[in-house]
Amino acid sequence: MFSSRCKNAITVLIYLSERNSENYISLKEINDFSEVSIKYLEQIMPKLIKAKYVEAKLGKSGGYRLKTEPDKIIIWDLLNLYEEDVYPVSELENNEKYKLGKTLKMREEFYNIEKAYFYSLTIKDLIEQDYILDYVI
Repeated sequence: MFSSRCKNAITVLIYLSERNSENYISLKEINDFSEVSIKYLEQIMPKLIKAKYVEAKLGKSGGYRLKTEPDKIIIWDLLNLYEEDVYPVSELENNEKYKLGKTLKMREEFYNIEKAYFYSLTIKDLIEQDYILDYVI
């Protein structure tokens, strides 16, 4: 469901949020943290800028910083920003529901549950989650 662009955009927003810096953060620094190539980050950032989640500054001391508070960046909105189709099947979006027959109700309910979940989740929520790795040796 999440494209790599969307997953990486979320990673970038988490990093910028955790840094919470007045200074601009270079793509190189974001790359060092996220391990996403600079070339790929250059493709991700314009949409974050256009959506006013991030602001950019050119030049030697330039880079990126968060423009929108993390609790205002909704995961559902990011999905809509980066995914071509957030519907579980194109027939729901294209007003061709009749093609789904007896599966229509199931698919609509799934879409509504999915939307409600991701609409209730923000970047701040992701930052505040505990992250525990269990290692087996």
